Amino acid sequence: MRWDRFSRNVTKAYVEIDRLEKMGVQVVCLEETISPKDPAFPLYRALKLAEGEMDNRRRALNTNTGIVRARKEGRYTGPPPKGYKRDRIQVENRS
Repeated sequence: MRWDRFSRNVTKAYVEIDRLEKMGVQVVCLEETISPKDPAFPLYRALKLAEGEMDNRRRALNTNTGIVRARKEGRYTGPPPKGYKRDRIQVENRS
């Protein structure tokens, strides 16, 4: 496991880590090389946990940008109406 895969929400990640530690479970990441005893560990873990949330936000922004662009180009971005199937049709450029 990597810290950025532990959670895609920093706040929820810390709540879950706190809950586990209260039960006596030490949460460690086997793929990361920094030791929990290292003074820089809290900062390192915070940055790694934030990477997952940042990645989700970036993907959401890119997805929404693509949807807006497609709609401006006149493409339908939702599911097809009942009884129709999704198909790509080449539309002539009338410019």
